[in-house]
This record gives sequence, C-alpha cells and structure tokens, in this order.
Amino acid sequence: MHEPSFPLLGQLADDAEGASGTATVPEGKGGHVFVDGTLHRIKDLDAPIKGDGAFAFSVNEAELAQLCEFVDVAFLGFKGLRTTTLAPLTQMKRLCRLQLWWVQKLADLSPLAELPLEGLILDDLRYANDISPLARIAGLKALILSGGMNSTQVIDTLEPLTDLPELRELRLVALKLGDDTLRPLERCKALTDLWLPNTFDVSEYAYLAAKRPDLRSNALRPYEILAHRMSGKDVMVTGKRRPFLNSKTDGDKMAKYQAQFEALVAEFRGDATGG
Repeated sequence: MHEPSFPLLGQLADDAEGASGTATVPEGKGGHVFVDGTLHRIKDLDAPIKGDGAFAFSVNEAELAQLCEFVDVAFLGFKGLRTTTLAPLTQMKRLCRLQLWWVQKLADLSPLAELPLEGLILDDLRYANDISPLARIAGLKALILSGGMNSTQVIDTLEPLTDLPELRELRLVALKLGDDTLRPLERCKALTDLWLPNTFDVSEYAYLAAKRPDLRSNALRPYEILAHRMSGKDVMVTGKRRPFLNSKTDGDKMAKYQAQFEALVAEFRGDATGG
C-alpha cells in the first residue's frame, strides 16, 4: 500500500497562503478579507475587486452578501463565518476552490451544488451533517471533511460521494459517520488518494483494502508506523479500540494483528485461504 499524495488539496493550502497578507486583522471592527494579500474591511467595499484568491475572517451574514457582490476570485477561504446560508456564494462565477473553516450555524450545503467547484474543504461545520448536496458538484476533484481541534464532525453517510465522477483526493479527519461505514468509498471509481482517521471497526479498512487495492491510503493496512513515539509506542494498530505498540518489543503482537487483518482482507476478496 503506497502512501497517499494530495496535490490538488495542496493547491488549496497554497491558495490560502497566497491570498493572505501580513497585515493584522483588527478585532471588533467587523469582518475583513484579504484579496491577493491586501486587507479590506468588508463593510467598506463599494467597487469590484478581481483577483486570484481571497481569505476572510469573522464574517457575518450581511458581510458575506457584500463580499460576494464585490469580490471576484477563483479561491475563497473563511475562518469564522457566522451565517445560516451560503446562497450569496452563487454570485461568484469563477469560484472553483473553497475553504469553510469554523462555520458554526450552517446546516444547509445546497448552494454549493451551484458552484463550479473542483476543490472543497469543510472544516468544523458543526451542524452540516447532510452532505447530499455535494453529489451534484460534478466537477469536484478534491475534498476534505474534518472536525475541529477539539470536536468531531458528524456526517450522516458518505454515500453521496459515490455520485462524484471526478473525485480523486479525499481526506477524512476527526469524523463520525451516522451509518458508521466507509464502504461506500469502494464505489468512488475516480478516487486514487485517501486519508482516513483510525476510528472505525477494523473490518471497514479491511473491506476497502480488499475491494480497492489500487487506492493509496494511510490506513488500509494492519498497522501504521508512526513518525514520532507516543509514550514509548510507535505503532498504531488499525481499527478503533486497537492498541498502540512498540515496534522493537511487540513484534509478536504486530504479527498477530497483521495475520488478523490479512484474514479479513482475504475473506472480503472471497479467498478464504488468504492465498
């Protein structure tokens, strides 16, 4: 199993860095937006601004509407968006890469289906549990669904992702699924690179390993060798409630978990002998 790579999602990180500038965003002065490195107070916008990328901070619903009226960019990111609707975004006809970070009131993602998105990050959207609108973003190639630093994002099901014909890169971070299964990802035929949290039953990872051996992933294997030790342990065994081990002293246990994982994979492939 090869390690995943995420060039398209990496572009979103580069976009966010390129859009932001060095100016300090003043607190208590309303929402602000950087456009290609230049800071603007959103309430003061009164003429069109066209650029490559924008990154906005502490934006309320009225400010979102004003931003979308005057700013025209291909990338847009938010940190702290206080809104119950994303409808104003549909005015931005060039918007193809979007990052929503810490949007705590939003539940309805349906306006996203009207955007020509290729890359999308949904990070810590507490009430946006239904991702079915994403199924209508036909050109979506790269997606992150993530909880926050101290929170878990709840998503009803990954089933809508199976309708995305071009989805290549997918990262799931700090995520809980209502149906508790990763198996719909088998049917994401364009998917090549996948990052998964270690919070599902081991059978979920073994199933994908059996059905999609072509995937590059961090998790479709018996265990992961960690770059840094945690309390003397540097091996994370795949599957929730599985232990951390020491690669130097726990060789027998590692072999046991590897055999168990390989047996599951063989079972899902329909090869009971494992050979």
